[in-house]
Amino acid sequence: MRKWSALCVIVFALILLYGCRNSVKSQPQKTVDLPELRIGCDEYEPYNYSDEYGKRIGIDAEIATEACRRMGMKPVFVSIKWDEKDELLEEKQIDCAWNCFSMNDRKDAYQWAGPYLKSREMVVVAKDSSIKSIKDLEGKIVGVQTSTQPEKIFLEEDEEVPDVKFVYSFPDMEDTLMVLQQGYVDAVAAHENTLLRRIKNIKGEYRLLEESLLETDIGVAFSKKADADLVQKLDWVLRDMKEDGTIASIEEKYDVENWR
Repeated sequence: MRKWSALCVIVFALILLYGCRNSVKSQPQKTVDLPELRIGCDEYEPYNYSDEYGKRIGIDAEIATEACRRMGMKPVFVSIKWDEKDELLEEKQIDCAWNCFSMNDRKDAYQWAGPYLKSREMVVVAKDSSIKSIKDLEGKIVGVQTSTQPEKIFLEEDEEVPDVKFVYSFPDMEDTLMVLQQGYVDAVAAHENTLLRRIKNIKGEYRLLEESLLETDIGVAFSKKADADLVQKLDWVLRDMKEDGTIASIEEKYDVENWR
């Protein structure tokens, strides 16, 4: 009888233990809502663009995702028209503009995190074009994306830049390169790696001029009214990512010209 009682106690204890374990497992896991960083960007391959499933990929997209992870934030990529970024920043519809954005001549217009990359503004022409150098652009028609450094360079009529006939500005790189394909412009100017990636995927043969229009520092732009502590924190994280090789490894994944 005692043996039977002891056995019942053991069985009862096991039932309780098993039931408690199942109860713990069945409880929903608590999730922590991370603060969001709303990142304004457009389609600018290989820095920030959408894959076939609509997921944001690219050099900047991966850098931003890792930086947010280190800061305990959630990146939210907001597709914008690039020439509307200033208005969106002021209205706080986005927290920052992060899309291979050149800091040159804009350092007083925003709060900046970075620079974390370097780039060059280059010119692409048809392979059989008579344009061999920057000076050969004189009297020619040049296509650029709106609100970019190349647009500024050609519209300001710098003495070091030839006097082109017309500057045609377009809302995105797809339209900008389309007019080059169709022969409506003689050349297109943009970031080097964007041009190199894009001309591989369009009809025709093209080449980049050897000279650059401008060597640029790339950073993340925040409104002057933004939280300065957040900007500083991101700046520190980006510095760490440069020093530990994270940014270089991301660049290597996208097989780009690693110009320093």
